Amino acid sequence: MPTKRALTYLSVAEEWPTLSSAERARRLQRLPHEAGHEFFFDLGAADQAAVLLVLPPGERRHWIRLLAPDDVADLIQSAPDDQRAGLLALLDEPTRAEVAALLAYAEDEAGFLYSKVRSYASVSRAAIAEMHRQMGDELVYSKEGDEGGLLQRGLVIRLLVLPNDVGGVRDSLEWIKNELGPRVAVSLMAQYYPTNVAGTNQRYVLLSRRLNESEWLRAVAALDELGMQEGWMQEYDGAAFYYRPDFNDDDRPFRDIRDFESITS
Repeated sequence: MPTKRALTYLSVAEEWPTLSSAERARRLQRLPHEAGHEFFFDLGAADQAAVLLVLPPGERRHWIRLLAPDDVADLIQSAPDDQRAGLLALLDEPTRAEVAALLAYAEDEAGFLYSKVRSYASVSRAAIAEMHRQMGDELVYSKEGDEGGLLQRGLVIRLLVLPNDVGGVRDSLEWIKNELGPRVAVSLMAQYYPTNVAGTNQRYVLLSRRLNESEWLRAVAALDELGMQEGWMQEYDGAAFYYRPDFNDDDRPFRDIRDFESITS
């Protein structure tokens, strides 16, 4: 009976591109101990994640704990959203905390680039979570009746949809639903327009145009798909102009305020 050819780092590397994720995992398991570890270290984060996710949970723990925290963060970012929490849970507590901080930093890079504020997402989410703890979901309107009067009390989270999904609207909506609940009121805004350096500096090229309709419709669809139950959204057509302040009118620079006053007077 013919014996199986012993696997080596080079032999696995040669056939790697043609293998399925399950076949790759089996090759990795059959490699000698040191060669297997070296091969796993040399894979890109996406390949590491794909292989890890077809292994039994007990073996996943072994392989992911071989990696340095920054490599684990890259691996988790490459995994599907619904698998990330499970992968993070495989780590020991100190490493998990370090990796979570690295993941938060990655999400906050856009906030620092465009707002010059470090940890923008994580800090603002912590503040919103505290507001929700104090206020809950209830919206209290003036005595004219629900949604017919002025909102007097309650938490409303305003999300400005940005071109090229710079703001990560769906991610924010998923956080709101999962951490706060689907009844938290969301105000989805289409009014972004580039001004000052956003329209001229190449550093901000992703923000150098108005939102297009397909980007807006994806954000609106996310509200429905995630089952968000309360809130408002702007009309896409003309929002970038309608809500743009008139800097020549010191008293009432916003057109929507003037319209609102004419309706309620």
